[in-house]
Amino acid sequence: MLILAVIIPFLLTFFTLPIVIRLFKAINFIDTPDRRKIHKINTPSLGGIAIYTSVILTILFVIPYSELSIHKFLIAGLIVALILGIRDDISSLYANQKLVVQTLAASLAVLYANIKLEGFYGILGIGEINSIVAILLSIFLIVAITNSFNLIDGIDGLAGGIAFMASALFGLWFFQAGEQFFTILCFSMASAFVAFLFFNWHPSKIFMGDTGSLVTGFLLSCVAIQFINSNHMPDPGIPLKFNSFVAVALSLLIIPIYDTLRVFLIRIAAGKSPFVPDKKHIHHILLKQGFSHSQSSLILILFNLVIILLTVAVDQLGNTVLIAIQAFITGMFGLFFDLRLTRYLRIHREKHKLEKDMFISKSA
Repeated sequence: MLILAVIIPFLLTFFTLPIVIRLFKAINFIDTPDRRKIHKINTPSLGGIAIYTSVILTILFVIPYSELSIHKFLIAGLIVALILGIRDDISSLYANQKLVVQTLAASLAVLYANIKLEGFYGILGIGEINSIVAILLSIFLIVAITNSFNLIDGIDGLAGGIAFMASALFGLWFFQAGEQFFTILCFSMASAFVAFLFFNWHPSKIFMGDTGSLVTGFLLSCVAIQFINSNHMPDPGIPLKFNSFVAVALSLLIIPIYDTLRVFLIRIAAGKSPFVPDKKHIHHILLKQGFSHSQSSLILILFNLVIILLTVAVDQLGNTVLIAIQAFITGMFGLFFDLRLTRYLRIHREKHKLEKDMFISKSA
């Protein structure tokens, strides 16, 4: 069963994407470059259709009906997010319209699939919280992480690479914990993203679009909450359980979460709406320093992996301490490249001025 969950989505995605690429090129349904986009050539989007059609078909084929019926509302939320992504890729929606539908998908997961936080799990000394607050907090976090993946999907390979790593590692944990549905879901996603990266690594032949990024953020946020609760519940039958399980879940999603907080704070500080697009994302900062798409994606993916390994290595420190350490290291990582960009631009301006002065001198 597990082998099928890896093979089926990979093959379906790998052989479907070329068809999707040719189809969208034929009907001229492409993502056209503009002043706020990085890519230079017309590129088909909606790659998420191939990814999540493959994942859904794999789940329906591999998982027994009795198990599917238990998780039908999570699957329904997935489908709502997928429809939203397709609609937004076809014709862009306003931010408030997307938030309403994202909240609907999150509500299906929280209220009916029971994918919700039970409290703060001892962070800052806070344990259980009011059930209404827990529901609202869970919906907010699912919507926030859903959008965070949408925001990091700005350069070739980044969102797909982070999604592969997170889903594969979550899948490994659910496998040893004996949670069949989430094991199959995570490994199906990981396998589909491996196939997708063949076409999305620079130079990209297709983007995942909102169709892919919104569903990815939705599913990984739900998986993270399930991971937290499964570690929190006493179950001596699970071989590996983490002490700092909230910090471990956070580490797998640290880049999209950090980047979202970063650009929102920058926009608010500048007196702008946090939802107004710009080129202040961490991947933009790397590109401006001369790193290629591939190099920028690898730097961020490898940093994410370092945070994961560090968190697991010092798991005994507890959630509060580890989250503080994660925040500090990630903040220093971002600050290093911000300062490096300032120096890079200064040197570039001085070099340009020197060349200009030399040109004027020779002309004179």
